Amino acid sequence: MIKFSKENERRTDQRRKQELQIRLNDLQVRTKNICSGGVYFEVPKDDRETYSLGKTFPLEITISTSECGYPNKIVKLSGVGIIIRTDPKTDEKDVNKYGKKFGVALKFKKKLTIDSVTF
Repeated sequence: MIKFSKENERRTDQRRKQELQIRLNDLQVRTKNICSGGVYFEVPKDDRETYSLGKTFPLEITISTSECGYPNKIVKLSGVGIIIRTDPKTDEKDVNKYGKKFGVALKFKKKLTIDSVTF
């Protein structure tokens, strides 16, 4: 049995656990984590065929930031991503109003573009 640790970590980009709003086509989802190379999110199990391996999607990510003493900023990023992994979610704790979910790892095909920054 292989024991995974930081020594045999295959990811090249550090992940940040952060819930951000993401739009893929007409579906709005929340990220579970994000890094400079991609994003991980969950979708209802019924959408499994839509999010199969190798499919590409245009995407838009909305980030809201605030710092003490500065106005709130909303940054919109856009780009294209390709699905590189799907993970079944079968734990009872993953059941919500949508039923069972599954995880999707989407890799950005190239650097995201900053579409707008509003204050």
